[in-house]
Amino acid sequence: MQRLILGVLLCLGTSCATSPLAEGPQSSDKFQLSRLKRIDNRSDFDVAACQAPPSTPTVSNEGTVVGALVTSRPFLFECLVDSKHRGPGVETRVVVDSVVTTAGARHQVSGSNLTTEGTACIEAALARAVKLPVLEKGAKSVKGQVELLHVANVHSSVTLGNGEASDILGAIRLAQPTWCDCYASFTESTPATVKAWFKVPRGSSNVSGVVWVAPGETRAPAGLLGATTVKQLGGPSAAAQAAPDTPEVQELSRCLTGKLEQLKLAKAASEDLVLPYTFEHIHSAVTPAAPNATPQLEYRHLDALSTTRRGQAHIASGVWMAVANAYAELTNRYNRLDAKVTYEQVKTQCHARARASEAWLTQLDEQLDVAKRRVALTQQLAATEPGWSDLVPRASEGLTEAEATRAEARKHHDSDVALCRQF
Repeated sequence: MQRLILGVLLCLGTSCATSPLAEGPQSSDKFQLSRLKRIDNRSDFDVAACQAPPSTPTVSNEGTVVGALVTSRPFLFECLVDSKHRGPGVETRVVVDSVVTTAGARHQVSGSNLTTEGTACIEAALARAVKLPVLEKGAKSVKGQVELLHVANVHSSVTLGNGEASDILGAIRLAQPTWCDCYASFTESTPATVKAWFKVPRGSSNVSGVVWVAPGETRAPAGLLGATTVKQLGGPSAAAQAAPDTPEVQELSRCLTGKLEQLKLAKAASEDLVLPYTFEHIHSAVTPAAPNATPQLEYRHLDALSTTRRGQAHIASGVWMAVANAYAELTNRYNRLDAKVTYEQVKTQCHARARASEAWLTQLDEQLDVAKRRVALTQQLAATEPGWSDLVPRASEGLTEAEATRAEARKHHDSDVALCRQF
């Protein structure tokens, strides 16, 4: 049985820590900026959780079972965003033991710091995301295991009850997986980071007055605060970074505006609030990060993408193993002069084996590319933020492992190509 552990820490030190809301001084106008205090629950969203798994195995064996579990990461991690799915601890461990038989796949979920609701969510996500072919009659069952580690406030997480403003932002983040129609067009790209300011009037449980600004802009829009406050706040921040002005971004903002305005908050606001929400996106199924991603967001994108590429490589290796075993069996039957096996069948199966090893190699090339990007990015971040320096050796180890795995697969591919030259 193959076993794999997922969920490395995304960052250390203060690199991913939540920060106080410093969006400008408190206003005395009709709508107030939330008090300058810690506001949590602003997390990136993996758009892959809105889409079908990137790879569906055509055969079930140890490699493909583990690979399918690994590529289900965005669906499983989304379950752990909600604090109701996690216990009081900071770390949540989830262990998935899967077995595939002639009747189909079964998944057993266990772990620590996982609530009953969390277990149910993981089970539902596995049923949705992990599609494995049943085994042929008489075949021995196949097993696989993955372990996930989720760390609150390092991985995306929402904890309610830490203040009215935080709860509002948390409600937005928890609602995002239900807004998948806004992300339907992003199958080959990652949505840009976009930022909205909005107001929640006292006594209301609805969002209104949504205004979109540059993600780096820290000033509330004039229309939400009034002329006096705008004079206090001044002009745009020097750190402002606009999202690309494209039809895709415009449509995304329009769609998210509708979702925000339809959102029903659990409680009515006790005071007039003006709040910002930054929609940061990663996409663990596509190579490019968001076009205006910060280096930190790009790292989180690469971390998730690396897991997907690893899972796809597991699936490709499992497919190659199945094809190679089929070739060996066919060759043995041909050498025993089995009249039902022809030379052309053996030849065709050999070339299928070579194609399967080439597909495996291609997946490993993509995995290696991500590993190289992670090393370069961690070195860039460590040069300016000491908290990232501890991740440089880890990224380098990942690159070394990816290079070694690819070198081994290359040997198999070269051997397969040489083998098929006899035909």
